[in-house]
Amino acid sequence: MEEVGAEAIGPALGILDDPEFLVAEVRMQQDDVLMVYTDGVTDVMDAEPTLFGRQRLIERLQMPLEDATCETVGQHVVEGLNQFRGECPQPDDICFVCAGRTDALR
Repeated sequence: MEEVGAEAIGPALGILDDPEFLVAEVRMQQDDVLMVYTDGVTDVMDAEPTLFGRQRLIERLQMPLEDATCETVGQHVVEGLNQFRGECPQPDDICFVCAGRTDALR
């Protein structure tokens, strides 16, 4: 797992008229999966209340998966969030996108 653009945190989309964002660039290799997410992912809370946080997300993404596709990575993240929060209500939206590269279209 490689973290890209951690310094590229900016304002919420659609809030400011002319926001400035940092740009991060990465060259994806075959079978790589890229995940981008909003703060709703890291702001999930358990009963303590403790935030899920960036470090738990990184640890979750570093767990080995038998078949790391966009779909399985996404499912793995959702399962981790649900396990962490248990029966606690979700205070914010959870939004993330997984994109991958395959060479299936050659």
